[in-house]
Amino acid sequence: MFHDIFLRKRGLISFLLVGVTLFFVFSSLWSSEVVSAESVTTIVVQKPVEEHGSVLSAARTEARAPETDTNLQFCSTPDLGIPDNNAAGVVDTIVVPEGGSILDLNVAITATHTWVGDLIFTLEHAETGTAVTLIDRIGIPATSYGCYLNNIYATLDDEALVWVENACPPTGGNYIPNSPLSSFDGEDLSGTWNIHVSDHVRGDAGRLAAWCLDAAAGTAPTISVEPTALSSVQPADVQLTSTLTITNSGDHDLTWFVEEAQAAASMPLPSPVQGAGTAVTPNGTTATLSHSTNFKMPLITNQTAAPDTMQLLVNDGSFENDPSDWNLASSNACYWIGNWHGVWGVPAYDGSMDYWGGGYCISDGVYYPNSSIVTQTVTIPTNTQYLGLKYLAYRPDDDDAVINDYAFAAINSSLVWSLDSTQANNTFPNWETERVDISAFAGQTITLTLGFISNVDGTADYTGNIRFDYIHLLDETTCDFPGDISWYSVSPNSGQIDPHNNSIVDIIFDSTGMDDGTYSSTLCVNSNDPANPVLQIPVTLTVEDAICVAPEPISHLAIAQNNGHAALNWDSVDGADFYEVWWGADDPYFTPGDDCSAAANCATTSNPHYIHQEGGLGDPQHNFTYVVRSVSDCGSAYGYSSISNRAAEFDFSIQPGS
Repeated sequence: MFHDIFLRKRGLISFLLVGVTLFFVFSSLWSSEVVSAESVTTIVVQKPVEEHGSVLSAARTEARAPETDTNLQFCSTPDLGIPDNNAAGVVDTIVVPEGGSILDLNVAITATHTWVGDLIFTLEHAETGTAVTLIDRIGIPATSYGCYLNNIYATLDDEALVWVENACPPTGGNYIPNSPLSSFDGEDLSGTWNIHVSDHVRGDAGRLAAWCLDAAAGTAPTISVEPTALSSVQPADVQLTSTLTITNSGDHDLTWFVEEAQAAASMPLPSPVQGAGTAVTPNGTTATLSHSTNFKMPLITNQTAAPDTMQLLVNDGSFENDPSDWNLASSNACYWIGNWHGVWGVPAYDGSMDYWGGGYCISDGVYYPNSSIVTQTVTIPTNTQYLGLKYLAYRPDDDDAVINDYAFAAINSSLVWSLDSTQANNTFPNWETERVDISAFAGQTITLTLGFISNVDGTADYTGNIRFDYIHLLDETTCDFPGDISWYSVSPNSGQIDPHNNSIVDIIFDSTGMDDGTYSSTLCVNSNDPANPVLQIPVTLTVEDAICVAPEPISHLAIAQNNGHAALNWDSVDGADFYEVWWGADDPYFTPGDDCSAAANCATTSNPHYIHQEGGLGDPQHNFTYVVRSVSDCGSAYGYSSISNRAAEFDFSIQPGS
């Protein structure tokens, strides 16, 4: 029996390597950094590799802990045998005497083992009880028996680009762990750390050679902003700049980026939605990503939704329940609520399950395009403004104007949102956010439907794909839905701040072409501060006609000798763009003359003084009444006084002009 299983295991993998056909086309989506199907299943072990502290060869792996460059490192080199086909496995322990709060944790592993798809690695922090699965039978469920190649030499790192379950084998470099190590963030690094390694299929043996904890610890980056709200009052067609100060009072670098909360997306369409097919249960058929089978590519880590004033998941809004609270109907035999991480290479947005619409269902080698819906009855709270959802869309070919495929959301059989899947509206591998205004349904009990309608037949090459997750209700605009607000911009919109330092950010309010009124938004400052990952800053722009106020009249006027010539001097006036100077009446004295625009002798100056060289008035020959007027776009004000051409200064009170 053992011999039969052993041979069957290797025979299946051999068939997969030489017989599988990859229908997925990578070149249009991924750069040269994408690992090809050949490179993820081939390793050259004859050439020693020492760059990271271990020597791999066909014969042995030297039990040296991998080198790291993180803040703190704690290693063990147990060289423990891993018992074959024994779920109890082995445990090795690292005791950390002290360390501080965990900001980021990586785990480096060196293990020798044939057929690494047999192995599960789990890390536990004994004092807190937190446990994370690092590696879980690489290659499963994409294949029945997992990765058949040998040895593990890898650093598990949440910030890596390649998921460890897609690496066959993971030898050299950093990989995203099966479950996020961020589960340990915020815990104290000190204590007992246990790594558990187990083998789950007979026929292969190996050893845990070495492993390390690589941790960044200390006071986390700590963000604060000043001011905590931004506003501007300005007329139309004006740009004004305010500043925002972002401060990092922590002991580690603060990385930040700014987003703007977008307006609601409301796209009601008039046509009703008709359910396709009947309810089904899993029956062993296989769902595929459009025309794709197994594929390997980078992916994003599981995301955490930004906080909202009110963010309420509908029943089973993350599709985690089994059985689900959603009613499923499909045009074929596939069941479309499930864990699609292994097929897509991208985890669910929240939890491990989500709903996949579109694609194909394979039965007896025939591709059947999928139309499916999920529905449930939902009571909408009275203060609800929006329906929020996360979606991940993919179409493997170019736009197709003929086939009418679309994804949708509907309330009571009326569409409230749709995505045209005849176009390559790809978001892959990123989850996108969508928000739909459903305030008209607040306080009602409604039927909520999500789905995908595929109008291709079995002979068509492709159809679109979409996954839905995290279906929730919102009461107002929040940072969960970033977008672009046209009436202000941010510069710079991202950066890094050293410990105990700050950065200045310009907020440019632009009222070009805007009508009078008040406009509101939210500035979302995202950062790696674990306590405050998103700060929400209210932003308000009020556009109104300028309130124009004429400058005050001058308050002091004097004559002084200036290089043998008489000169006028006066105090400057706030708000004055320039000053006008002219003679008053010659006789009688102390009588204001004509307005500057009509006077024969008139001069202008931007300075709070006048000498004869600046204009055509010349030196006074008699006692004159001189008029000096402060002027701006909003009006003018002037006073007058009698002055003399004597060399001494004479002050006279300024009288209002008529």
